[in-house]
Amino acid sequence: MQNHRLDASQFNWVLLRSFLAIYRAGSTAAAARELGMQQPTLSRQLAELESQLAVTLFERTPRGLHPTAAAAQIYAHAKDLETAANRLCLSLQDLGAELTGTVRIYASQLIAITLMPALLATLLREQPGLQLELVATDELPDLLSRDADIGFWLVEPTQTDTVCRKLGTVRIQAMASRSYLDHFGMPSSVDDLAAHRLIGHDQLPVMLQWFRQFGLLQEKSAFALRTDDKASYLTALRAGAGIGFASHYVLAQETELVQVLPDLPLPEFGVWLSCHRDIANNKLIRTVYDRLSREISQLLQS
Repeated sequence: MQNHRLDASQFNWVLLRSFLAIYRAGSTAAAARELGMQQPTLSRQLAELESQLAVTLFERTPRGLHPTAAAAQIYAHAKDLETAANRLCLSLQDLGAELTGTVRIYASQLIAITLMPALLATLLREQPGLQLELVATDELPDLLSRDADIGFWLVEPTQTDTVCRKLGTVRIQAMASRSYLDHFGMPSSVDDLAAHRLIGHDQLPVMLQWFRQFGLLQEKSAFALRTDDKASYLTALRAGAGIGFASHYVLAQETELVQVLPDLPLPEFGVWLSCHRDIANNKLIRTVYDRLSREISQLLQS
């Protein structure tokens, strides 16, 4: 590399996108599938990049492409260029923005199931040119990589270059359906829970950790029904499968559910709404952001 003088004015920057895909995928075939390209086209682009840089970027092995030391060095710079391109695309969205277009929203499963439907229906009625993509997941979004335009966070966001607003506090509460309580009775103390069917989580340890922290249910086997899917959890509560534990706002949305043991020392956590700083003033996204912020804040206070 040291004896080769690269003319930046003649360099084809588009080739770096293909290089990044190949580097990450480990083969031209896998990278072609990711980019929606033909493998021979991607192979030609790789050969062209190696020619322009006068280096070998990958060793061809039976197990795929193995990056050379030169490739690792170039990858670091190419990632910086990719990040800069993403930031540019985000900022350019605001040019000539109208109240038409698509906004992608990440929300936790329970928020998506209980709080979002009516709110999003109102937004769509008020903004006929608006299209919404709702991703219901408890995974945290990567706002810079455009996993989402707007994301709800159940922990305080730590991503750089984001604008975030704390919407309120969620309180975990014990609850059961009226039909279940009519049949099995209302528990009057923590000790009474041992005589009841309880609904808990399966593979997600966070709730069990919380219970242990507060000196309550100590083992997963204490729960007669376990599921990590929030829709299934909520449906089981409605059906009278047992006493469950969910965010306090569920009670306001589900008239057939009743709070149980209100003095239980259950955890609380914050809810934040966040978007990337570069699109914070995009007219369309800001409209949705402000509306979600205002409405969800009010619902969390109920």
